[in-house]
Amino acid sequence: MGNLSFSLMVIFSGLASGYCIKQMVEARLLRLPFSIASLSRVCRDVGIMGLIPTAFMLAIWVMEFGDNALLVLPFICLFALTVGGVLGYVLGVYTRRPNADKAVLSVCSSFSNIGAMGSLVVYLFLGEAGFALVTFYRLFEEMFYFMVGYPAVELIAGKGDKKLGVGTRLLRVIKQPFLISIMIAFTLGLSLNLLGVDRPAMLDSANDLVIPLGTFVLLVSVGLGLKVKSIGFYLKPALQVAALRATLVPLFSVTLAWMVGLSDISHGLALGVVLILTSMPPAVNSVVATAYYGLDVDLANSIWIVSTLSMILVVPWLYFATQYLQLG
Repeated sequence: MGNLSFSLMVIFSGLASGYCIKQMVEARLLRLPFSIASLSRVCRDVGIMGLIPTAFMLAIWVMEFGDNALLVLPFICLFALTVGGVLGYVLGVYTRRPNADKAVLSVCSSFSNIGAMGSLVVYLFLGEAGFALVTFYRLFEEMFYFMVGYPAVELIAGKGDKKLGVGTRLLRVIKQPFLISIMIAFTLGLSLNLLGVDRPAMLDSANDLVIPLGTFVLLVSVGLGLKVKSIGFYLKPALQVAALRATLVPLFSVTLAWMVGLSDISHGLALGVVLILTSMPPAVNSVVATAYYGLDVDLANSIWIVSTLSMILVVPWLYFATQYLQLG
């Protein structure tokens, strides 16, 4: 129960801290020597290119590579992202929304908050062994976003630069600072592991601090940009996407993971990772993609906020599910 309470505290204290700072600055109760945008960017970069990659490196350093079935994890991730996008689009068709809104519903149902929230919940519920698997799970995540997700938004909404080639998109993926940081961390951790270098005992508990701190800093960055005024108008589609992401996406993904034998790895550890990561709310990148193509940012923002708030219910469910099923 302690890990459950702590995970919720980190998630919502990070968001609340960022939002409170933003409100205080806007009300002129607090003066900063830099803009809110600059503070948000620094928090994001510290978390996404410093703390989170460091945590992955430390976890992979001591990970045991004993089952080739783990190689299927990245493809389970691609399946979950694709299924989410398809379900979001179907929701848009069913509710008879315009194409632009269908694109927003699709991307918000697809892009998942794996890095900040998902990795924290996995670490607290399944330990460092489970956290190390997150790196494998999200191996092709960024590539999917820019090579599939963004073009899908463009296609559905009928916007964007249709002349943008595959090579240009691939170059854009490769140049992402976060992807570069993660790959460096992955390579370093894997090299130390395969070379048989023992991780110093003083670093055994380092991730107990690094992972929650990385998540907190990332969510402070998100909180600094929260806009809550339009939630009431978009509450119905936001609740629909939140329900879809917390039920159907994990249901289909966990079923596939079970069918390919992931339940047999480390007492269901990999299956637990899939369950948790596919139950996470939309990634901030879904709002970015919406803004990039000039679509309804208020709709995307409302979906993101409502889905994130739904973690008050989803995270306890995940805790009891992993405990009851003895995953990991």
